[in-house]
Amino acid sequence: IARVEGVKDVRFLRARTYGANIFLDVVIIVDPKLSVIESHEITEEIERKLQDKFEVFDTDVHVEPDH
Repeated sequence: IARVEGVKDVRFLRARTYGANIFLDVVIIVDPKLSVIESHEITEEIERKLQDKFEVFDTDVHVEPDH
């Protein structure tokens, strides 16, 4: 997650399983000047990469601005 372009930091990460499925909650820090669309694209890329590489069933990414 930290290697995805635009992610400045990973503030929180929690994973759990339900049956054979992996669920992930993530809080990332991004540049506060990013648009909503740019921030959303970062979250989509994170979700896609986690699904492709680790077969994560569901990822909830919360975006917070860097202070």
